[in-house]
Amino acid sequence: MEDDAPDWNRRQRGVSNKIRRNCPLSEATRCAWPPKMLNIGESGARRAVRHEEFPVVNRNALILRYKDPAVRWINEADPSPDGDEITLANVNQERTVYLIDDRIGEDPRYFERWLRKNYGEIFEMELDGWYTDPTLWPQDRSLALFRAWFDVELHTVLVDLGKGEMYDDET
Repeated sequence: MEDDAPDWNRRQRGVSNKIRRNCPLSEATRCAWPPKMLNIGESGARRAVRHEEFPVVNRNALILRYKDPAVRWINEADPSPDGDEITLANVNQERTVYLIDDRIGEDPRYFERWLRKNYGEIFEMELDGWYTDPTLWPQDRSLALFRAWFDVELHTVLVDLGKGEMYDDET
């Protein structure tokens, strides 16, 4: 068993290096791989994770990190302010993870084309997460505004640590 670990680690470092070379995002937004130790199971015991135990999912993860202009809009558009303003730290504490096709992250140019084509839908989902009344949303929902409001993080290695099958919990 132990003899397999170095080969697995070498393969994963190769994947990680490929991601670093092809990643269209800044150094700060890249995810670290491979995880050395993870808390696994109900006991929380730390142990090394092996590829055979947990599959790498054939998706990329897109996560938006809010910037100050978006937070200003959240606070200014609030139809019933209660005095407590939302902060940048609050907004970025819990974020939606968008799973996208794994081929999108293979090439920075392809990712950029995909983002230009799909940012509008993502933008509207984020706005709807704050206020369901579209009249409160900004009229200008351009790509330039999207980029002014969000930093885009792309994570190209996703490991499924769950025990059961994935399903849509809204159906």
